Amino acid sequence: MAMELTCRAFGLNIASDFDLNIEKIQTENPDLRIKKASFHLPSTEKTKVFRADNQAEIAITPEFVYLYWPQMVSFRITEQSIDYQSESKLPDGLLRVFILSEAIGIVLFLKGYFLLHGSAVEINRHSTVFLGLPGAGKSTTVAAYAVKGYPIFSDDLVAIELENSLPKVIRAFSEIKIWKDTAQLLGLDTQSLQPAWEGKEKYILKPAENQDINEKSEVDKIVILRKPFSRIKGEIEGFGKITTLISYFPLPHQLLSGARHQQYFQLAATLSQTLPLFYKPRPKTIKALLRSIKNR
Repeated sequence: MAMELTCRAFGLNIASDFDLNIEKIQTENPDLRIKKASFHLPSTEKTKVFRADNQAEIAITPEFVYLYWPQMVSFRITEQSIDYQSESKLPDGLLRVFILSEAIGIVLFLKGYFLLHGSAVEINRHSTVFLGLPGAGKSTTVAAYAVKGYPIFSDDLVAIELENSLPKVIRAFSEIKIWKDTAQLLGLDTQSLQPAWEGKEKYILKPAENQDINEKSEVDKIVILRKPFSRIKGEIEGFGKITTLISYFPLPHQLLSGARHQQYFQLAATLSQTLPLFYKPRPKTIKALLRSIKNR
């Protein structure tokens, strides 16, 4: 058995047989184990999820959720484990991307968290969650906040739990994926950034770790970013809040079936009663975005 490396993300102590390159900890009782394994992949169906230009497939049984990226990697997932087997010579960096996105997202879903395809930043001890269609500027927005010194709680995958009826974002890990031109406009040297391993000109920005940052942060509001000068703006009211929240589910829709769908819908309804949700046009340029953010 390969030596395990232990780290922490999304409130979980994680033991992995390869380096996930996130916050290291010492623990003898991990909440989640990630390891290479050999297993039979059942018949799968295509999902609407794409990563690294590859369409994911899924199979759900009473014991496991199987996630398959054809000719790349397959996963067998429970609340406590992620087993993986490579279908090719997959670089560790790309394997890490698959694990820390949809694979760990499925673990969090099975544990009962509410998940959003978005990013979260802590502002004045409360988190703002940014949502939006691909290219809306979620990662660019939180990267701008990071440059200004604000704690980043999550990028791409936001996990929310209700604690004493308060919605709280669980801190993921200090990392943001940004495009090359975004990095340059933010004044960052791309030569010093790690590639994001997804076959595009994307880089990983790792803000300095803030030792004072809490592991959970109460959500203040949810903002859906729109293009500059968009006529769609303002707060969403009523039943539309519930359906809008569910529409940003970041995992294969096949997971939302039966009792799980009912539970997830109820959680969305509860969040819609306590959190403001509104559309907001993003600033026209990154310079304008930086000007709109106060230095911490």
